[in-house]
Amino acid sequence: MINGFPEVKKKWERYGFKIGESISITTLRDQFQAIFSGIAEDGALLVKQKDGEIKKLYSAEIEWFKDVEEC
Repeated sequence: MINGFPEVKKKWERYGFKIGESISITTLRDQFQAIFSGIAEDGALLVKQKDGEIKKLYSAEIEWFKDVEEC
């Protein structure tokens, strides 16, 4: 990687599946729906919660195809 992770991140987000769409998320402590916003500089998944807060997820089960409510 000549240009490092920022270049990979940029390309990944350009072609990323479901960016801007609602996804269902399950962690060890919680289950919720949020808008998939992209990936952070450290590789975490970024989601926008119903209250507008952007949250970083490092470990979670994502249901890409489950029917989810609009966030």
